[in-house]
Amino acid sequence: MTFDTARRWLTALGLLVTAFGLVMALTSATPLFDVFNRLIDPAFWGTTPNDPGTAAFHAWVYGAWGATLAGWGVTITLLAWEAIGRRERWAWWALAIGVSTWFVLDTAISLAHGVVFNVTLNVVLFVLAAIPLLATRDLASRR
Repeated sequence: MTFDTARRWLTALGLLVTAFGLVMALTSATPLFDVFNRLIDPAFWGTTPNDPGTAAFHAWVYGAWGATLAGWGVTITLLAWEAIGRRERWAWWALAIGVSTWFVLDTAISLAHGVVFNVTLNVVLFVLAAIPLLATRDLASRR
């Protein structure tokens, strides 16, 4: 994989994370988000319908989580396009450490709570980030 292809891949991944975060933030309180709820809720509530308090919590927590994802996606996009594009070593490290920290913590917490859907999503996103990061790892060792 060429450096430019890896950079574009990381940028596209950042845009995808941003878009997913925006959709999540803006639809968390709507029926459009029910599919997502059905994938996560069984780990905590089984198949019991949610009471109004739980529904309100869903709307808030997924809205806040979506906003966080959107911000993280913007950060990935700008680091990949601008700083990685200028072959700045610190940017590679920022992405590699940030992605690794997110993956280890989020995946461990999701496993501990039995949220298999999120673990699966994390693995897919981690691999999608790791491939271009590995392709640009020469930035990490440059002096």
